[in-house]
Amino acid sequence: MNRLPPRRALLGHRRFTTGFGAFDEGWPRAGVPRRARTVASSTTSAASQSRGAFAGDVAETGVHQGELRVSAGSGTAPSTVRRLQPALPGHVRRLLAFPTSTVHPYADLPALLEPGDLVVVNDAATLPASLTGQTAAGEAIEVRLAGRRADGDWETVAFGAGDWRTDTDLRPNPPSLRTGDALRFGPLVATVVAVPHARRPTLRFVATDDDFWRLLYAVGRPVQYRHLPAALDVWDVQTPFSGPPWAVEPPSAGLALTLDVLAGLRARGVDVATITEAAGLSATGDAALDAALPFAERYAVPAATWAKVQACRGRVIAVGTSVVRALETVARTGELAGWTTLKLSAANLVRVVSGLVSGVHAPGTSHLGLIEAMLAGNGLPEWSEMGEEAAALGLRDHEFGDGVLILGTPHPGQ
Repeated sequence: MNRLPPRRALLGHRRFTTGFGAFDEGWPRAGVPRRARTVASSTTSAASQSRGAFAGDVAETGVHQGELRVSAGSGTAPSTVRRLQPALPGHVRRLLAFPTSTVHPYADLPALLEPGDLVVVNDAATLPASLTGQTAAGEAIEVRLAGRRADGDWETVAFGAGDWRTDTDLRPNPPSLRTGDALRFGPLVATVVAVPHARRPTLRFVATDDDFWRLLYAVGRPVQYRHLPAALDVWDVQTPFSGPPWAVEPPSAGLALTLDVLAGLRARGVDVATITEAAGLSATGDAALDAALPFAERYAVPAATWAKVQACRGRVIAVGTSVVRALETVARTGELAGWTTLKLSAANLVRVVSGLVSGVHAPGTSHLGLIEAMLAGNGLPEWSEMGEEAAALGLRDHEFGDGVLILGTPHPGQ
C-alpha cells in the first residue's frame, strides 16, 4: 500500500478548537512532512528572504501570524476599461459579490451568508511540484507534476531550459524523451514510462514511498508563474486546513479563509465541511494542452460531507472550482472517490452547488466555463464582463488575488 506522510506531519503544530472542530494555525508546516522540514527550511532562497513581510512569511517562532488585515470600502470605476493586474503575496483581499456588484473585505464573508448555508472547502495540501533537473545527456529540463496515477506513476508537464521567471507560453519544449530515459533531479531519479505528448511524459520515480516524499520536499519547489517577483516556499501555498498532499497548484480560493473567518462562519450558523481534490496545473505552455485543461483530477468526498450536502436546506457554497468539480461529480456518478474528468459549462449545469467563492478570472481562462455553469444553473444572469468589472474596481487576480462571491438559491432535493 502506498503510504503518504501522516496527517499530523502535514498540519501545523498549534491547534485551535472551534464549534466546527479543530484547525491548525501552522501554515509553515502544512504540506511539509516532518522528516523534510529541516531540509526544506535550509533551502529557503535568498530571493524569498528579501521579499519582505507578507501574508505567507513566517515569524521567528515558526508560526504563521494567521491574521488578514482588511480595510473597508471599494474602488471607484474609472472612465476607461483596465485589464486585471496580478496580486502579490500579502495583498489585502476583497470579495466582489454577484449579482449585487458590491465589494467587501474578505472578513465580511460570514455576514454575506445565511444561517443554514453550508461552506465546503478543499483540504488538499499543495506539493512542491516543480522539479528542475537534467536528462542523461545533460540537457536541462523542468518537470511539473500533474497528478499521481493509481499505479503510483506520475503524469507530468515538461519544459526545456528556464524557470518560472519566463512566461509559460514562451518556455521551450523539453528535450526529446523516449520510454526508458532517465531524468535526474538532484538525488531524485525518475524513469520515463510513456510519452503521450512531447510535453506530457509519464514518470516513475526510482525510490521507495518514504524516500520519494522525503526527496520531493527536499528538492521540489512550488509551481509558480512569471507575475510573482520572488520564489515561493512550500508554506506560502498552503491553506489553514491543508491535509493530504494531493494538489500540484494551490486550491487558491481557500488561501484567504483565515481561522477568524472560519470561526465567524460557525458563529453565523454556517456549517463548514471538507473534500479533498487534487487541484491541477493551470497552464502548460502548449495551446492544445491548455484547451484540454483541467486534466483528470483525483477527488474524495467524505460520506459525512455528502450527507451534509444532501441535508442542507440553505445554499451549498463551494470555496473554489475544485470543490465544484468534486461535488458535481458525485451528484452525477454517486461515487464518493475516484478521478474526475468533469467539465462544466453553460451546456452542462451545476446540480447541487448554489454558491461559489472563487478567484477573479480574466477572459479566456479555463475556470470561466465552470462559472457560466454556476450562473446558469442557479438562474443568475450572465457575467461576461467579470474581468472588466473587477479591473475597474481595482481588484486583482491570480492565486493571491481578490475573489468573487456568487450566490444563487438552494437546489431542491440536493
